[in-house]
Amino acid sequence: MHKINLSQPTTSLRHKIALLIFSILLFIILTEVGLRLGGLIILSLQEHRNQLSIRQKGTYRILCLGESTTAEQWPPFLEEMLNQHKTGTKFSVIDDGIPSVTTSIILERIESNINKYHPNIVVTMMGINDWGTYIPYEIVTTYKTMRLFTSCRIYKLTRLLWLHILTKAKEKGIYQSREDKWRLSKIQTYLSEIQLKEAYAETVLNEDTLKKAIELNPKNEDLYLELGWLYRSQDMPSLAEDLFKKAIELNPKNDRAYVELGWAYLRQGKFPQSEEAFGRAVELNPKNDNACVQLGWFYRKQGKLKQAEDLFKKAIKLNPKNDSAYYGLGWLYLEQEGKLKQAEDLFKKAIKLNPKND
Repeated sequence: MHKINLSQPTTSLRHKIALLIFSILLFIILTEVGLRLGGLIILSLQEHRNQLSIRQKGTYRILCLGESTTAEQWPPFLEEMLNQHKTGTKFSVIDDGIPSVTTSIILERIESNINKYHPNIVVTMMGINDWGTYIPYEIVTTYKTMRLFTSCRIYKLTRLLWLHILTKAKEKGIYQSREDKWRLSKIQTYLSEIQLKEAYAETVLNEDTLKKAIELNPKNEDLYLELGWLYRSQDMPSLAEDLFKKAIELNPKNDRAYVELGWAYLRQGKFPQSEEAFGRAVELNPKNDNACVQLGWFYRKQGKLKQAEDLFKKAIKLNPKNDSAYYGLGWLYLEQEGKLKQAEDLFKKAIKLNPKND
């Protein structure tokens, strides 16, 4: 006979799993409470300093709004630097940055902040959290659970750490995004065409690589476009302009190059040249829906509403799946009296076509 020791209680697998889940939930709740309590303390201290700043009379008051890139970051240095110059005006800088908020939240609070602090000027730095937290969740989905989950501090902290890990991995060459892989495959294809695939197969797409490829194959218009796009991503329109012009010189019928050249001109405030470049792109390829969208945006900014509307509609007709065309036409109608419903329908259509378009 086997003896059963009744003095030692047995724990079933189900109980162990339940205990593990309870422990994880308790950890999450305590961490969330700690993060929110810490944030509340920081904001309380910040509010106390802001109230002291308000009481200073005869000062030029600057209100700084933003997220974690503003809160406890540059506003104190701004006040110190401004007052160091001793211009005869005393500057008071109010830091109302709140970590983890999005642009929509900042804009919702801006009127109450102005009424509260009565600033002479408002400086905002925002947008960094819009990309990371995907604003469309609040627009596209009706799931309250998802909105509640993404509003948790522990979720935002975890996502911030994950993005930091990805960034470091990308810097060390361990990780590549889908876009990086696509661009790398393109440059490797270019290089393979000139018998250099083996030599540059493992290189990353960067300025030096593209310049080397251009040196080896100076008549490849795509290489100039690629380097121009690289400069465009770094907001260097004048350098991008020269490369887009070179691509056009190699192929005067390259409508994509004219679209990019129009963008480069627009970023530099060269409006007549920009209009001419966009128009040339549409002329070369009347079926280029992106060229129509770009020219439409240009006309909208110039106040040429009828021309802009015609181009957005033409882009939609050419490509009914071009969400940018619906978005552009929606903005056009949003600014016109009596067309709010039409604007709403167009924005909804754009979101339906591209749910990730924040």
